[in-house]
Amino acid sequence: MDESVAEQGGFLREAIEQAPMGYAYHEVILDDYGNPIDYVFLDVNSSFEEMTGLTGERIIGERATEVLPGLESGEFNWVQEYGEVALTGKGKEFQQYSKPLDRWYNVKAYSPQKKYFVTYFTDITEEMKVARSSQELLQGTPGEINHNRIVQRVRSIAGGVFASFDVRDSKTGKITTVATSAADELSQVLGSAEDLSPVGRTWDPDSDCEERISAATISVFNGLDELAGRTLPAKLCEAMKECIEAGNTAVIKVAREGEMIGRFTVVMPPGVSLENRGLVKVYSQQVASFLARVRAERELREQEKHHRIISDLSSDYFYSLEVLPSGKLNVDWISGSFERVTSYPPEEIRNFDQWLTHFHSDDVPMTEGELARLMNNNPVKTKYRIITKAGGVRWFRDRLRPEWSEREERVVRVYGAVRDITERVEAEKEIQELSEQQRICLDNIDVQIWYLTDEETYGKINEAHANFLGVDKDEAEGKTVFDMFDAEEARSCIEGNKKVFRDKEKLTREVWLENADGVPRLLALSQAPKLDENGGVSSLISAARDITEFRRKKNLRKLINIFSNELIGVKEDKLDLTIDGMLEEVGEFVDADRVYLFQFSDDGETMDNTHEWCNEGIEPEKENLQNLPSDIFPWWIEKLRDHENILIPLVSELPPRAEEEKKILESQGIQSVLVVPVYKGNRLLGFVGFDQVKKQRDWSHELASLLRIFATAIGNALARKREEKLESNIQQLEDTIAGITQALSATVELRDSYTAGHQRNVADISLAIADKLGTSADMKRDIKTAAMLHDIGKISTPPAILNETGELGENEFEIIRRHPKDGYEILSDINFPGPVPEIVYQHHERLDGSGYPRGLEGDDILKEARAIAVVDAFEAMTSHRPYRPALSVEEAIEELDKEQNKGPGVKYDPEVLAALKELIAEEKLTEKVEVNEGQSGS
Repeated sequence: MDESVAEQGGFLREAIEQAPMGYAYHEVILDDYGNPIDYVFLDVNSSFEEMTGLTGERIIGERATEVLPGLESGEFNWVQEYGEVALTGKGKEFQQYSKPLDRWYNVKAYSPQKKYFVTYFTDITEEMKVARSSQELLQGTPGEINHNRIVQRVRSIAGGVFASFDVRDSKTGKITTVATSAADELSQVLGSAEDLSPVGRTWDPDSDCEERISAATISVFNGLDELAGRTLPAKLCEAMKECIEAGNTAVIKVAREGEMIGRFTVVMPPGVSLENRGLVKVYSQQVASFLARVRAERELREQEKHHRIISDLSSDYFYSLEVLPSGKLNVDWISGSFERVTSYPPEEIRNFDQWLTHFHSDDVPMTEGELARLMNNNPVKTKYRIITKAGGVRWFRDRLRPEWSEREERVVRVYGAVRDITERVEAEKEIQELSEQQRICLDNIDVQIWYLTDEETYGKINEAHANFLGVDKDEAEGKTVFDMFDAEEARSCIEGNKKVFRDKEKLTREVWLENADGVPRLLALSQAPKLDENGGVSSLISAARDITEFRRKKNLRKLINIFSNELIGVKEDKLDLTIDGMLEEVGEFVDADRVYLFQFSDDGETMDNTHEWCNEGIEPEKENLQNLPSDIFPWWIEKLRDHENILIPLVSELPPRAEEEKKILESQGIQSVLVVPVYKGNRLLGFVGFDQVKKQRDWSHELASLLRIFATAIGNALARKREEKLESNIQQLEDTIAGITQALSATVELRDSYTAGHQRNVADISLAIADKLGTSADMKRDIKTAAMLHDIGKISTPPAILNETGELGENEFEIIRRHPKDGYEILSDINFPGPVPEIVYQHHERLDGSGYPRGLEGDDILKEARAIAVVDAFEAMTSHRPYRPALSVEEAIEELDKEQNKGPGVKYDPEVLAALKELIAEEKLTEKVEVNEGQSGS
């Protein structure tokens, strides 16, 4: 390609310039080895400048890496990707983030000639932002009204147990219930008694109720009694009260431009207010818009015949011809604009033969042939040239319609409507003179481009629009929008076209049109006028991008966002039912045949199909897929554990390493499957699968990414359920251990009358000191348990020694000194959550090594044992003994200080002793220090 596309002027260049997408033309720069290392900007359009912030004046002729530093670095190498297109000739389409420009783009690139490439792109930055954060409700789409889905959705959003949908007749004002939705138990009751269902019933509205409802979008009533017989049948209300507990009832107005179209009545559970009020209002507005649109479409269909005739006759001038029995055509009437258009006064044209004298000689035979068809009662559309008085040539498009006389059995009159298409023909010649490169450009983009010579008539179109219409692009010329679309769609198109012709300004809008397969598609349409030398509009350039899939994915994002929020707050006993409902709704939305959830066992060795939804006519497989070994899908599980999505467009073409999966999938008749893993953090909990049984399907990575978000929300909910169950088990274990502790402590107190209450006092004071020192919850738990059991070893001490009233001898004291070890041996077989047995073993150890039974020192003694040691000694001193009275608190502290300062080192933990003194000073141990005769401890 020796010249830039921009240098090849003409109409197609203007079409590119007016196009809503960015356009750029480039040449690749290669190194000595033929590898792409950069590229140069050769041409851009104004949309490119708007979407990048880069001007053509600045970048034309410049290297891309100099204009956009860092372009070739990062995970996505733009130079490498474009270089591959330019060298191989294989086009690419992708969505990618540009770090230098901080924008997201949807790009299509192709190569018209080796080493050169063209890019078309649109800025999707805002779309990507909306895709991530949107919490809006789903918008309605064209099609039949599904009242059941509408009322199910409003009940789901509002959180009600019952909802009804009433529609108001605009002519009579009567109310008709068209659908209801109820919770499972209530739904079964309503389904078993046909006379309870209000669906299909029509009644006059209650004036008092209507007045209250009209004041606000949402009106709340106290229970069902206020609405019985007003918005709900009284018999239904009584049945509902017997079946469920009902709270407030909300009536949501469905109105459009002040006109009441219908209403929702939603019954809430007791004590629950209307959920998502904002979403409910938005949804009611969307339903109102949808119903209003359907109503308007019906009205338009009733006017189709009149509209078609008027639109068909819209022209520059009109005429009628009288057909004489001889076949001669006399001019009956010509509109006054005839002279302005043709330069001939109407009075000079007396008959058709005289009219033909002004036709271009090449067009007369063709015109005579069209007249023969007309006389056979066939409408005719033709094109011809007229030579003006000044010798100029004007092109005209003529539509002729015959009037047949049944009495005479012949055509007796012909009506004609003529449009001057000279500007269009000249524009077509201009297009034909444009370069072939520009034609390739326009025919290799997925943006549809066409132009109109008037509000309804097609000129040239590109390949994308021809494919959409289902016609050859050369056949579209001269056809009208009524030839391509039905009357409603054509009228909508013409209204917008007229606005551009009238205002002479660019118009951007979104329109729904059916493609050649009869499938409604949403087009982002941009139209711009082409002005002639006199400032008039000679034609209209249109460009459209199909955004149906984008909008559908956007709506799926909204649905998944709603589900994610619902899963956050769902209760454990409702989780399974909630997941079942979500699988159904997502499955229907993505048009899958079967959707299911598999969960792995805790050890990951087995898996179960726990939830499944099947479309109509699809056999369920859930019962056959229980307790399966995980390695039954080796290739499948390996990919899931690598955090990969699995996209299988055709099961029969699975690779050899997936042979096991292929056998199982084919045995179930599955043609295509999409699987996304269910993770909580880095733990694989299971997977969600989407089967296509009836047809083969190519799954997109973008769809998989969206469904992965849904799977993650399920994973979080399942993990939360498991954690709640685990917490319950832990609490049960702690309760069991507490019971064991109480029982063992009571056993000791039964054997040793002097120890009665001592262990409880030690536990209470030790916990107070632990609070003072700010220890952890786990340490407090262990201190309390060990303190309650620190003298458990005395079970092995002979009762005579335990009950000795005098001083103990050395041998008796040695027996007593064994109780910490005996206690450790008794408790070591119990699975405590902390080091309770070791704390009991150490509670008579001292920091200077003077304690027993092992003579531990310093940091070898646990902090918990140090705390109990101080409190055990203090509590023993303040307790009465047979051979001496109890010491006062002050005397006990003085005695501890004396022991603390004996020898070269300290016996007790200084922090613990200081905390004990602070608690005494703060008078916080009054109830814990009990000086009762008969209490003792050691």
